[in-house]
Amino acid sequence: MQAFTGIFGVVFIVVFTGLILYPTVRHGNDLFTVRNLFLLGGIPFVGFAAITHANTHLSDHLADYQTATYWRYFISITLFYTVLLLVYHKTQWPQRVAGKRLLNWPQITPIALLMIVPVVLVMSAIRVVRIPVPVLFELSGLLGDKLPMILVVLVLAGLLVDKGNPLLWALLVVAVTVSLVLGFYGSIGRRNLVALVAVIPFSLYWFKLRYAPRKQLLAWTAVFMIGGALVVVGYGSVRHTIHGMDMTLGNTWKLVERLPSGIINGDWDTILQQDTVDTSLVSIEFYTGRFEHAVSPFHSLYFVAVNPIPRRFFPDKPIGLGYLLPQVHYNLYGSQATWGPSVVGHAYHEGGMWMILVYAVLAGLAVRIADELLLRQSNNPFVVAAVAVSAGHIIGWVRGDIGTFTIQILSVIVATLLLAAIAGLFFGRSLRYPPLPEVHREYFGRAAIRRAQGLPEG
Repeated sequence: MQAFTGIFGVVFIVVFTGLILYPTVRHGNDLFTVRNLFLLGGIPFVGFAAITHANTHLSDHLADYQTATYWRYFISITLFYTVLLLVYHKTQWPQRVAGKRLLNWPQITPIALLMIVPVVLVMSAIRVVRIPVPVLFELSGLLGDKLPMILVVLVLAGLLVDKGNPLLWALLVVAVTVSLVLGFYGSIGRRNLVALVAVIPFSLYWFKLRYAPRKQLLAWTAVFMIGGALVVVGYGSVRHTIHGMDMTLGNTWKLVERLPSGIINGDWDTILQQDTVDTSLVSIEFYTGRFEHAVSPFHSLYFVAVNPIPRRFFPDKPIGLGYLLPQVHYNLYGSQATWGPSVVGHAYHEGGMWMILVYAVLAGLAVRIADELLLRQSNNPFVVAAVAVSAGHIIGWVRGDIGTFTIQILSVIVATLLLAAIAGLFFGRSLRYPPLPEVHREYFGRAAIRRAQGLPEG
C-alpha cells in the first residue's frame, strides 16, 4: 500500500492543479479565490504528504498500519473534496445569503485610517507586553496579530487611489513592520508568515491585476508563488535556530535577521516533506482500527464554540486533536508539539466517515459564501482583507487542527468587522453594494458576475 500511496499523491497533485488553473484558463474565472486557496492546501497536505509517506521507511512511520486503514484514508479524502466541490458549485443558498448581507461598508480615506491605527497599535502592544487588561488581553491574543495585516490591505487600497500621499506610505511602513514582528512573535509556526506573504499579492490581484490579460496574470501569479515559496522555505530553514518556542521580541528580531540567509540556503524539504498522511492514518487506527479509543462526536465544533471562554473559568476546556494525539497517545505531556491529523483524522476522532460528510458540507457552504462576498464586492478593502489575511489558515485548514484553523479564520473576520465598525462609527457607511441576482450555475467567476451586473465579461 505504500507504493500506491505515492501514486495517489502524484495523481492528486495533477488533478488539483488542473482544478485550480482550468477554470481560469478556459473560462476566465478568478484565480485568487477562497475555493482555490482551499484546493491549494490539498497539494502539500495531501499530495506531497502521500509522496512523503510512500518514500518513508516503514520503521519511521508512526505505526504499522493495516491495509484497511489506508483504504479508509483514500476513500475519506476523496469523498471530502468531492462533496465539498458539489456543495460549492451546486448549492444556491450561499448566493442568496451573500447577495443580501454585509452590503454597507465605510469608505477608506486617510482620516479613516488614522482613526483605525490607534486601535491596531494598542491591541498589538497588549499582545506583546502582555498587559493583563480584562477582556482586552484575551482579545489581543486572538486579534492582535491579525489587525496589522488587515491594516496593510486597507492602506494598499488607499495607495492605489492616491499613490502620492506621504501619510499613506508612512502608514504602510508601520503596518508592514508591526505585521512582520507580530507574525513571528510568540510562535515559530508558519501560518502567520504565509498570511503576510499572501496579503500583498492577493490585494494587488483584486485591486489592480484582476482584469489583466491571462498570460500576464499567470506570469505574475508564478512570480508571487515562487517569491512566497522562497520566503516560507527560508523561514522554515531558520525558525528552529531559535532555541525553544519562546519568541520574545529579541528572538523575533534575530529570526528576521537570519531570514535572508535562510532564503539563499533554503531547504525545500520544509515544504515538500509533509507528515499529514501519516498522522491521519494514526488517527484512523486509534479511533476505528485496532486500538478503538472512544470517539468524541463534534469535538472540533465544540472546541470552536467554547474557545472564547478563558481557561481559568473553564479548567476542563477541550484541547484540539493536534495537541491530543502527541500528548495523550504518545505521552508527550508538556510538549508544545502539534500534529496535523487532517480533516480525515478529525472525522474519525469524531465518529467516522459520516463526519467527513458533515465537514465537507460545512466547508463547501462557508467557502462559497466567502467567494460570493469577494466576487460581488471585489473592490471592498475590508472583504479583500478578510480573505487575504485568512489565506494561510485557509490553505492549512485541511491539514488541521481544523478547530484551531477555524478559530483563526473567525478571528480574522471579527478583527475586520471591528475595524469596519470603528471607521463606520466616525464616518458612516457610504460604500453600498446593491443586491445582485444569482449568477450562472454552470461555472463561477468574474465573467459570470460581470454578466449579472450587465457589464462586458472582460
